Amino acid sequence: QDVYALGGGKALLRYDGRTWTLPAWLPDVGFTGAGLEGLWVSPSSGVLGVGPGASAGRYDGTGWTATADGLTGIDLHAAWASPSGAAYAVGRDAGAGLPVVVRLEGTEWSRLPLTGTPPTGVDLLAVSGAGDETVFAVGTGGIAVVCAGGSCEAVESGVAVALRGVWSASPDEAFAVGDGGTILRHDGETWAPMVSGVTRDLAGIWGASSDRVFAVGDAGTVLQWDGIVWTSAAPGPATTSDLAAVWGSSRDSVFAAAGDGSGTILHRCGSG
Repeated sequence: QDVYALGGGKALLRYDGRTWTLPAWLPDVGFTGAGLEGLWVSPSSGVLGVGPGASAGRYDGTGWTATADGLTGIDLHAAWASPSGAAYAVGRDAGAGLPVVVRLEGTEWSRLPLTGTPPTGVDLLAVSGAGDETVFAVGTGGIAVVCAGGSCEAVESGVAVALRGVWSASPDEAFAVGDGGTILRHDGETWAPMVSGVTRDLAGIWGASSDRVFAVGDAGTVLQWDGIVWTSAAPGPATTSDLAAVWGSSRDSVFAAAGDGSGTILHRCGSG
């Protein structure tokens, strides 16, 4: 299996099922931006990376190809692509101070219309989708956005804290995590709070199915949703690193990575 992670915004790490290697220091293969913040890897999209200062592009195993057309003045924080290759990224229009959702069409990004009443001065930090059309995004100030049919709407999340991660199980179900142990669930109509049992900030969420979802956060926090309740799934031995991202290749192979500079990467194997 090929699993990728970002280090320091410019180091692209790869796990081949046995060891982690450094296949690319991005500035050495054509990347000229300040650094990447979001990474999405899939058979349809390849290795897609986005970052501030209109940074976006793909890594093909040997070099970096920029795809920044249409991104002038936009800082991007996260990307997601559907199995068929429809790619989205989220962030903020630095000049206008407004949240932004963009879609990659060929080599050019286009901004999707955003209705509702999105607050100014907020960033969209995370994005996830179900199929080609339904996309969920969340960010600072509790902003939540739902996109369908080529347009997006800012909707009420019910919270004002920063929402830092989102994962969509289907067009009618999504989960979001954020500061202070916040976890929200979307039922296709509205966002509602869930009981996380923790107060530490949560930053990443991913699921293999709607009844096997993992959330990670500060001080080594790892939670698991079984369809009924959130419980601790902290690794042994425990880590105190601030975990920022989680992703799995299957329900029994899940990776979590720190965002605090510690270099911590965890791998959970098996059904426990």
